Amino acid sequence: MKRSKVLVSALAAMIVATALAGCGKKAEPAPSAGGNTPAKGGKKIIVWSHLKPEEVTAIKPIAEEWAKSTGNTVEVLEDKGDMNAFAQAAASAKAADIMYGLPHDNLGAFVKAGVVAEVPSGVIDESKYEKNTINAVSIGGKKYAVPIAQETLGLFYNPDKVTAVPKDMNALIEDGKKNGFLYQAKDMYFSYAVISGFGGYIFKDTNGVLDPNDIGLATEGGKKGFAMLERFSKELGMKSTVDSAKAVAEFKAGKIAYFISGPWDAEGLAKEKVKFKVVPIPSVDGTNPAKPFLGVQSAFVNSKSKNQTEAWELMKYLTAKTEKQLWEVGHRLPVLKDSPINSEVAKTDYAGFALQAKNSYPMPNIVEMQAAWKLNDSLPLLLDGKQDANTFADTAAKNLKAQLATQAK
Repeated sequence: MKRSKVLVSALAAMIVATALAGCGKKAEPAPSAGGNTPAKGGKKIIVWSHLKPEEVTAIKPIAEEWAKSTGNTVEVLEDKGDMNAFAQAAASAKAADIMYGLPHDNLGAFVKAGVVAEVPSGVIDESKYEKNTINAVSIGGKKYAVPIAQETLGLFYNPDKVTAVPKDMNALIEDGKKNGFLYQAKDMYFSYAVISGFGGYIFKDTNGVLDPNDIGLATEGGKKGFAMLERFSKELGMKSTVDSAKAVAEFKAGKIAYFISGPWDAEGLAKEKVKFKVVPIPSVDGTNPAKPFLGVQSAFVNSKSKNQTEAWELMKYLTAKTEKQLWEVGHRLPVLKDSPINSEVAKTDYAGFALQAKNSYPMPNIVEMQAAWKLNDSLPLLLDGKQDANTFADTAAKNLKAQLATQAK
């Protein structure tokens, strides 16, 4: 999920081409799907997935169980192509009926390309999900995908160096001066937790509906957030030269006691037997919680599929049956409030991420977000002392509005 924002921009570039899909030759999908040839007594449903290879392998038998019980056949494939492949191939004879396991922030571009079916009533019982996971798969108040797993950031700390975890950012900075605290502050994916915690925002969110015309980077909250990043730079040395690789390396070497990252680093540290614990990121000011981005692995049905009924039946079966496999194989956090997997998560190093997920914000899933990621190009101006927080916030908001205007042309 942390890298999906790079793919969104590439996908968005395909929207125009996809909109012209009725003209010319259809593009073929990345995997060799074998076609939608009906099986004896039923239909053939094709599933593509951007989950990890071992996760795709784990969900295949579950899909086959459904096929056997319904008289259909199913083929589950790892989509090794880029995110454009589905959009290009959606209307072709070999396209997938279901995309199962896709970072939700790619959803807006697919919806705009017209290749995603709206979720029918009865597929999702919203009362069983955390609200932010439903918001993650919704655009303009309509649901276009089903949440299947979630991830967010947390504060890693060395239990040999830290006796009491700081309760707020001021305390974290003070202890960081003594014991070390670094993370990739030059990336809004990591730093949004601070901006959002103070009340700043990229796009105004009203009950899950995003307004790209209302930018909140230069609000009072946004400026307080950037001022905190400025402190990280001045007091902790968190310059633009600091990336995740450097932070993790220094944590392993015992040079720092804290860093901010996601489940992918927990898995790596555990394999290397490095001592660590994960907790939610401390409050930004002792009152307001830090709210990092939430990433949701989602699943949707191809709007061009001729097997809509069977595709949604299989979708419901997979979402009901695969959370155990996604946890055991991929360490994916469940999205259901009452999932039996939650008690297992609570006993592991991933419990801190699960707690933080309740105080997180779904990464914007609209196509305008691709322009917002360009903030990463300018964050070095703040971190390296070339602009103060107020100037940076005003300039960042102004530049984003200009980029959105250009993108809309």
